[in-house]
Amino acid sequence: MGPAATGRDGHHGRGAAPGGGRREPVRLAPVEETDGVEVVRSEERVTVGVVRVPTRRVRLVKRVVTERRVVELRREELHVVEEPLDGRDGTPGADGTGGAPLVEALPASAQPRADAPLELVLSEEEAEVEVRVVPRERVRVWVERVDGEEQVRTTVRREEVDVEVHRAAEPAG
Repeated sequence: MGPAATGRDGHHGRGAAPGGGRREPVRLAPVEETDGVEVVRSEERVTVGVVRVPTRRVRLVKRVVTERRVVELRREELHVVEEPLDGRDGTPGADGTGGAPLVEALPASAQPRADAPLELVLSEEEAEVEVRVVPRERVRVWVERVDGEEQVRTTVRREEVDVEVHRAAEPAG
């Protein structure tokens, strides 16, 4: 077989050119009957692959939030109420403001002697603060792969070969 015939632009045959236009027909040199002419027709093939690309980054961040806690504390305060006495026996006055004297409210064994001072112990609550870390909840994060289809559109080109046959003109006569 003989060499492949090529056109001016280096492509074989004729038909749609890769640029979208038509090419000129290939002119073949006369050949003997035993020799043939070859034309190689080409076309584009599409191969679609998958490439993994990062789309975003996610970070799991813990932060500490501070809260104020208020605790109410109680304390005892001493109030002194002085009442005028009416009689010599130490009974409250007739104005109705009194009650039994404090010393009489105590049991007999706890009553102070007449010459000893009266002592009371006042108390108050104090805050005892203990802070400890305790686990509250577990947070889990995972990635789920979701499969889907996406159409990819592209244009492919191919060459076509047309064979034109012209009969030789018969001699006049």
